[in-house]
Amino acid sequence: MKVGINHVWSNVTYWKVDVPIWYPPPSPTPKTTASVSKPTNNNQPDNDLFSDLVIFVGVGLFLVTSIWGLYKLVIWFLKYARENDWVYTVILWLIVIGFLVFINRDSRKSTKKTPSRYTCNCSKTCPNLTCAEAYYQLEECGCSVRDGDGDGIPCEAQCR
Repeated sequence: MKVGINHVWSNVTYWKVDVPIWYPPPSPTPKTTASVSKPTNNNQPDNDLFSDLVIFVGVGLFLVTSIWGLYKLVIWFLKYARENDWVYTVILWLIVIGFLVFINRDSRKSTKKTPSRYTCNCSKTCPNLTCAEAYYQLEECGCSVRDGDGDGIPCEAQCR
């Protein structure tokens, strides 16, 4: 780029740019805040009370419509059941099956045993058993040979 400097045209141009030094702005000083009390106006309802009232009414309407809908469903079902006798049979079988499943579930909880590190082998002799294994053989496997005198203590030499 050709530029005329002092009435002479030159191919090289130097520009001097003065850039001011940047200083960060000073940190703001904390301002003290005075607590301002909210003026009470007895003519205006409190916002919290109003929102609580809206929530209360909304929940109340939800409950009323839910109960009404459930009532209508029961009435419809009973009317349908009166017209179709098979419905009562299905309901009875569902109740019976549910009761049996409930009883079976409870019985499985009580009979469920933790796996043991011992195995049932009534051919082992007392000197080859620990006291815990002898009790396992007697109580879980039914090896009455372990309790010779019938006092409930197996392998009395090991379990004193």
